Amino acid sequence: MEGKSTQGINLILLKTGFVTIKVPVLAARCDVALAFDILRAVKELDENVAIYDGDDDTIADLSEDNEVEVYYYRLDNMANLIECQDSHIGVSGFRNEFHIMPEYIKGCMPDADPKEWTMKAYDDFAAIQWNYDGYEYLSRANITAPDGNQFVARLLTNNKGFAKVCQKVVIYHDQTPKLVDIDEFFAKTQGNKYVKRLDYAQFVIDEMPEEEWEHFYELFDAEPLHAPKTYILRWNPSISSFKMENYREALEKCPGGFQMDWSVYEWEDAHKGDRYYMLRVGEGNTGIVFHGEFLSDPYEGGDWAGNGKKRHYVDICCLDAVDPDNRPLITLEELQNAIPEIDWVKDHSGQLLTKEEGDILDELFNKTRPIM
Repeated sequence: MEGKSTQGINLILLKTGFVTIKVPVLAARCDVALAFDILRAVKELDENVAIYDGDDDTIADLSEDNEVEVYYYRLDNMANLIECQDSHIGVSGFRNEFHIMPEYIKGCMPDADPKEWTMKAYDDFAAIQWNYDGYEYLSRANITAPDGNQFVARLLTNNKGFAKVCQKVVIYHDQTPKLVDIDEFFAKTQGNKYVKRLDYAQFVIDEMPEEEWEHFYELFDAEPLHAPKTYILRWNPSISSFKMENYREALEKCPGGFQMDWSVYEWEDAHKGDRYYMLRVGEGNTGIVFHGEFLSDPYEGGDWAGNGKKRHYVDICCLDAVDPDNRPLITLEELQNAIPEIDWVKDHSGQLLTKEEGDILDELFNKTRPIM
């Protein structure tokens, strides 16, 4: 029944002519009534039809008292979920899931009794099925964090949307996203007229005036997420504190890759997760000799050259490092031909490339990268 059904009923017609009606464990009062009305209507059409309850030996009781008893079993099921379990579960509804956390339900009505909790849960379960047809489901993203943990996020822009269960939300403003834990999101949106929490894990959000959306975005303290940028780091073994013998030793000890720190000249916009290519300059086999990403944000440190200059460093991982006696991953000549506007030899270490330059370098690397 529109507006009241939680799980509906399951009706299965077999080729043999048998019909099975199943009433789900958290069916609403109207769902139970529908099942009994169907059975009674069948019986009126043909009083010789046999209707069984559970097995072939038990004739179904279609009385109003039994109908109420069947509904009470469903109430007991909901009450037991609230009273007897201590973790978050999701149950399937007629249209949408309903997410139950006993502490949350009790926290919403701290002075209520178990019966009131149960009835409120049924009302919320039905509301989620029927009251939000005008809301589009917010896009889901499966995200793997740098530490390897995986989680589900919902993507929020300033539009009307229905957010299903997730661990985090990604809030966009001016194309710069913030990644916010769902518990923090719920805590900071309490009382917000544009956000309505539907159950323990789901919510709907309405479109806001642009000024209010900007304020909403600023409400969360999370650092904005940054699309990875591409840097060129330069290494001249003859003048660097990282000598050729250090490089050979690192290759021998850690052939799969190694880590170290490196100074970055254009450090102001650098972030953990940005990518780099290491360009060997000076003498010998010059060109890109390894690549990787920044493992930290920039931090101030001593002057590696001993001249007292203010330096900023990042920790880096070093991948696909080539033997210094072999051909580089990308030769200096190939770099000069691909992006001639860059002075590949004489510029500083830690040069930020434009997105277009980074894309060209990525394409060139993918054509020449070693087959592992």
